[in-house]
Amino acid sequence: MQTLADLADWAEQAGIPALAGTQATLDAARELRETLFRSFLAALDEHPPDLRSVSICQADNYGRLFLDRRHLRRWCTKEGCGNRAKAARHYQRVKARRAPPSHAIEV
Repeated sequence: MQTLADLADWAEQAGIPALAGTQATLDAARELRETLFRSFLAALDEHPPDLRSVSICQADNYGRLFLDRRHLRRWCTKEGCGNRAKAARHYQRVKARRAPPSHAIEV
C-alpha cells in the first residue's frame, strides 16, 4: 500500500467498512501488515506448509494463493471470486443470445 487509494482498495477487497482516509491510517495499516507478515514468516519457520496444497485463484487478473488440500476449488472464495466469475460467464451467455446473427443477408 503506497497511497490512500491503495488503502481504500484493499479495505474494499477485504470487506472492511470504509476507513478514514488519513496518512495516520495508512501508516497504521502498513505497520500492521508488516507485523503480520513477520509473524507469518516466523510461523512458517516452525511449521512449514505442504506446498502441494497451495492453489492459485483462477479469477481473472487476481492470482491470490490459497490452501486447497483436496484440489477441488477453483477460486479462493466461492462467495467472492467464484460468484464474480459465474456472473461474468452468465452475462456473456446472455449477451451472445441477444446479439443479432452475424450471417444476416443485407438487401
